[in-house]
Amino acid sequence: MTERLEAAQMLVEAHPSCPVWVDTMQNQANFLYGGLYERLYVLLNGRVVYAGERGPQGYSLEEVANWLSTYRYSMPNLSLETFET
Repeated sequence: MTERLEAAQMLVEAHPSCPVWVDTMQNQANFLYGGLYERLYVLLNGRVVYAGERGPQGYSLEEVANWLSTYRYSMPNLSLETFET
């Protein structure tokens, strides 16, 4: 639980525009509100342009990286910003 609380604190310190909640170790919110199954998405101008398979077994970080690289090189004036958590 300590790691979850530390991760949430890092997010709070970034001043998000939404509330930050921490699930219990039994993942009650996850089960109650359908948070199960991680998915990787790429959003562009408010639209989903890439949606990965259900994870964690079904998604591929390599596939997302390849998609982003292909898109980046198709848009020569694109400026990509990244952030670390």
